[in-house]
Amino acid sequence: MVGTEKGSLVFFNRKSQRKVPCISKHGKKVTHGDWSSEGFLMSASIDKMLTISNHQGDTPYETFIVKGEPSNVRWSPVQSDEEKVVCCIVNNTKLFRFVPNKLNHQFIEFDKSYKKVTSFEWDTDKSIIVAFESGFISVISMDPGALGKELHSFRPSMSPIEQIQINQNVHKVAIAS
Repeated sequence: MVGTEKGSLVFFNRKSQRKVPCISKHGKKVTHGDWSSEGFLMSASIDKMLTISNHQGDTPYETFIVKGEPSNVRWSPVQSDEEKVVCCIVNNTKLFRFVPNKLNHQFIEFDKSYKKVTSFEWDTDKSIIVAFESGFISVISMDPGALGKELHSFRPSMSPIEQIQINQNVHKVAIAS
């Protein structure tokens, strides 16, 4: 997938060597995207829209508009057919969790002392690891019964944490600050 400055997407099918253009998925520049294991692409744009497309470019779910610029879009690693969960950062201040086929959504806000949200990764389908500008890392529950509850936090760096990555095979977290 390639996102354009004007809000379009272009899919490339490696088998057929063909491009599949998707005009007007967004009104402005496409900035982020993530593929689900089922083959759905969640794309985010500076027009504050989140759109889900299949590999042919169709839009199987309604487009979602958030009240700020979305970034760092990520599908949950484990999903049932009934509940596909997506999360993203909005305005570098909060996480937005939603279930596209139910149009169910929640915002998760953090203590202001953590400063801006810089990155996050799904740890399991029930938790997310969030990095902050203040150098803190926090593990947040994504379980619907305890959604947004901080499970652990620590400060591995006095500098802002720019990016985190999780190696699920050995359950290790790498940070870049």
